[in-house]
Amino acid sequence: MPIPQWANTMGTESVLDSPPITAYNTIVDWCIRTLTQNDCDLIERGANATWAWPDFTTEAEIQELYTALIHSLRPNIIIPDTSRKCFKTIMPLVHPDRYAQCGARVHYASIACTAFLQRCNSVITGNDVMTIQAMPRMIVTHFDPGTARNNPPSRFEHAAAKYVRSHSMDPNNAYNKHWDRISTAASQPDLVRAEKEFWSTQQHVDGIFFGHFVRIGSSGFRFVMEGCSDPEYDHNNNAPDEPDVHEDVPDSNNTNNNEDANPQQNPPPPPADPAPPADPAPPAAPAPPYNNNDGNPPSATLDAHQLPKARDRATNADIFRNRLAVVDHLPFAQCAGFAGSAFNEMQTIWHDTHNQWATVFSEALREVMDRVTSPNLHTEQGSIDLERALKWKFLVPILFLRKPPSTHGIKASSLKPIFVRRLEQYANGNLCGLISEYEADVVLSQTLSRDDTRNSQQKDEAK
Repeated sequence: MPIPQWANTMGTESVLDSPPITAYNTIVDWCIRTLTQNDCDLIERGANATWAWPDFTTEAEIQELYTALIHSLRPNIIIPDTSRKCFKTIMPLVHPDRYAQCGARVHYASIACTAFLQRCNSVITGNDVMTIQAMPRMIVTHFDPGTARNNPPSRFEHAAAKYVRSHSMDPNNAYNKHWDRISTAASQPDLVRAEKEFWSTQQHVDGIFFGHFVRIGSSGFRFVMEGCSDPEYDHNNNAPDEPDVHEDVPDSNNTNNNEDANPQQNPPPPPADPAPPADPAPPAAPAPPYNNNDGNPPSATLDAHQLPKARDRATNADIFRNRLAVVDHLPFAQCAGFAGSAFNEMQTIWHDTHNQWATVFSEALREVMDRVTSPNLHTEQGSIDLERALKWKFLVPILFLRKPPSTHGIKASSLKPIFVRRLEQYANGNLCGLISEYEADVVLSQTLSRDDTRNSQQKDEAK
C-alpha cells in the first residue's frame, strides 16, 4: 500500500520503502510461505536453534530465498549462478552501515536482515552459525518513545526500540529515557492479542502494513489499517491515558527525534459531540507462567519445594528447536541447588578466560529475559521454554566451575585445562556433553567416600 503522509514525516524515517524494509518483508513472507509454523515462530522471537541450520538446511533452500530477495531488490538483474555470489549481491544493499542515520525502524530492519543473511551464509560456508535478531511481521504505527502509551508499538517496533536501547550508551537517548513507558505499553496482553488477530487475516506479508491500535471498550485493542474504518472503534475509549511526553531528545543515532511532533499528525477524526473521556482500566496483570487450575505446570508436577519435577529426556528434535532442552530430564530443584550432589567450585576465573566466561553467563541471563518478554510466555510452550532457561541459568556455575569428584582433592594446576575445555564445549554448541559430564560427576561423587585426614583442630577451624 502507498506510504501514508504521517509515515513519511517521521523524522529520519521517511525512507520506509528503502532496501532494508523491502528485504525484511521479503524474508518474513518467504519464511511464512516456505517454513513450518514452529520455525516461523522461532524466527519471530530471534531464537538461535531455528532455520537455517547445518545438516537440516540445504543450499538449494537458501538459494531460493536469495533469489526471492534479488527479485525484490533488483528485479532487472540476472540472478547469479551461485549462492555465494547472490550473498555478495544482496549484502551491500541492506548492510546497516548505509542506514545508521535512517531511524530505529529502518536501521533495525537492516540489522535483522544482515544477521539472517549471515546466518544463511555460515551454513553454506561451514563457519560457526550466526545468531539472528527477532523478526516479527512488520506493522508501522504512530509509535514514538514519548507517546508510547497513547500510541503503543507493534511487535516489530518494540523489537527495534529494544535493540536501539541495548546498543546506546546515551542515557538521554529517547528509547532509554522512556523505556518503562515503552515496555509497559508493548506488554499489554490485549495489544499482543490484537496484533495476532490482525495477522490471522493476512496470508502474505510482502509489504508494509500501516495503521494504528485503537481502544475497544475499557482495555481492549484493535489494529486498524490506514484508510480503513472500524465500526467498533470508540473514540471516547481512545482518550489519552496520561499526558504525552514531547522532548527534543536524541534518537538511536544521536539525531533529533522529530517523531514526537508528528505521529498523530493525521489521527482519526473524533465524533462531532464526543462524550467526556473515560478513564481506561489499567492493563491486566500478567498471568503467571503456570496458571492451570490445579496450580501445576502444563506438563509436569511440582515437588515439595513447589518446583517442577523432571520431564522426559529431550529428543534430538527438541534440542534442535531449543538447545536448552538438554536440561529437560533434570528436576528444577537439582538445577537450583536444592537437591542432588554438592561440589566444590573453582574460586578463580583465569584472566585469559574472562571474556569467554562473561559470554556464557550473559547469554544465560539473556535467555531468561528473552523468555520473560516473549509474547508466547503465557502459552504452554512459552512456560516450558522459560523453565528451561531458568534451569540453565542456575546450572551454569556448577556446569563450568565444579571441581571433579576426588577422594583426595585435585591440584590447582589441573583446574584451568578443565575449565577451558568446558568453555570450548559451550562455544562449539556441545551442551549435551556438558550435561553428560555433570551427570557422570554426580554419579561418581555419590560412590566416593573421601578420606578425611584433618586433625581435630583443622576440623574445628572449618566449622
